[in-house]
This record gives sequence, C-alpha cells and structure tokens, in this order.
Amino acid sequence: MNIISKSIANSVSKYLMNSIWKIALAILVVAPLSSVAQRIDVPLQFLNVTPDGTKEFAFTVAAHPNASDSVDAGLNEIEIPPIPLPGSVFYVWAVAPVAETIWLSPLEIRKHSGGLPTRVDYNLRVNWTGGVLEVLRPLELPKEVDSVYIVDGYSDYPNNFLSVKLGNGVKMSTDNPALDRFTILVWFNGKTSGVTDEIENQGVQVFPNPVNDYLFVKQIVKNTEMIAVYYMDGRLAFSQKVGVDFVGLDTSLLAPGLYQVRTFDAHKVTGFYSFVKQ
Repeated sequence: MNIISKSIANSVSKYLMNSIWKIALAILVVAPLSSVAQRIDVPLQFLNVTPDGTKEFAFTVAAHPNASDSVDAGLNEIEIPPIPLPGSVFYVWAVAPVAETIWLSPLEIRKHSGGLPTRVDYNLRVNWTGGVLEVLRPLELPKEVDSVYIVDGYSDYPNNFLSVKLGNGVKMSTDNPALDRFTILVWFNGKTSGVTDEIENQGVQVFPNPVNDYLFVKQIVKNTEMIAVYYMDGRLAFSQKVGVDFVGLDTSLLAPGLYQVRTFDAHKVTGFYSFVKQ
C-alpha cells in the first residue's frame, strides 16, 4: 500500500470512529439494567489472520422483546455511517432489515419475546481483503438458544454453499476474500430470560464517570467471572477475572473516548455499562 492509500485508509478509519463516538455521546449509550437483563446475547469473534498479524473484531447478535428492525438506541444499538471502507480496515457490521440503508455495529438486536421456538436471521458484512477469515463463539450459549449457524449471505437457507454450526470449539474458516456477506442463524428455544429482577436489584455501580485513571465497579452481579472493557468499535481493550464484588479497572492507558464495560458469567454477557475516558 502506498503512502496516499494509507493516508486515505487512516482518514476513513478515523472518520468512522469519530462518528461512532459522536453518535454514542448524543444518545448516551447507557441502557437501563432491566432492559439489558431481558436481552439475550450471542457474542461472536471475528479474526482476520494474515502474514502481518491477526486482527480481531467482537460482534454481538442479540434478541429483546422490545427490539425493532431499526435502531434501538435505548438497548445500546449504534448506527454507523454507511460509507465505503478501505481494505486495510477490518470491520464487521449488520445491515438492518429495513428499506433505508442502516448499518449497525458492534451489536444488532432483533425482536424475540420467547414462548415459541423461533429462528432469527442477522445479515452481516465483513470488510477484509486477504488472509484467512475465522468466526467463532467465545462463550457458552445462553439457555434461551439451542444452536447458532453461520451461512453465506448469497443464497437462501438451507441451500447455502457455506454452512457451519458454531458449536463449542468450532469455527468457520475461509480464505476467499470475495466472501464478505454472511447470515447468522440463531435458533431460540422459546424459553424466556429469568435474570431481569436479579440484575436490576443488584444495583451495579460504575464510577467515576467520566474517569481519569481507575474505574470502579461495585456490587457486581453474583456468579460474574470476568469483566472486560471494549472500544466502541467492538475491539477488546482488556479484561480481568473477578473474585469479589468490588473491582478497580486501570484505564490510565486508554485514549480519551467512549468505552463499554461488559460483565460475563460462565455462559453469557450479564451487563453493559458505558463510560467516558477523559
């Protein structure tokens, strides 16, 4: 890549990140704990392995009884600018199933109220230009989900030329960079989330916000095993194991901007909490 191409790539990447940052601040991306608790999350990990190294992108497909097909800001969905990306920018986004062009990242939420077994489809795009693309599930499936498949986005299920069940320890792998459209198929078994009241009453506190150095997480939900800090583009900044109900996170090395704390038990994400690093 020549100097001009690198400059264009960097400019577009910065524009995309700045746009996400401004949108997130405008809508104050902090969902009520009761809303987060009702959400069923299936985190996915996308890897682009090249001779120059490995790029990672975390994307979550989710379901909620109050979700719509458009942007659900109150549930932490973020709309990103639908602009062409340079090949050097590894990025994953969802295309909302609406007439207008709406891109969502790093989270797409679709409506599902439980009660009946249902398949929900998520249409994803991946910007990559070479090497190997890998997709896997980093966590156990939530109890409300029976199975998750990734299929190509160019043909209809079940007649896809690419179809992989993302079971434990299973990953989809392709070295064809022309393959950049995928559909995630999630089979919900009809069970409903039973953690709403438990999480809502825990009164988890994340402070101070904005933060300069240490961010404290207090009254952590029971059975939480890990806390992670993510950039708003879905990349993992850092994580640490949890053994007590009060944790200090050293954010001194983070650049100023908007970030998200995620808490995990052994199987799933249990909470999202946004904060601003000064």
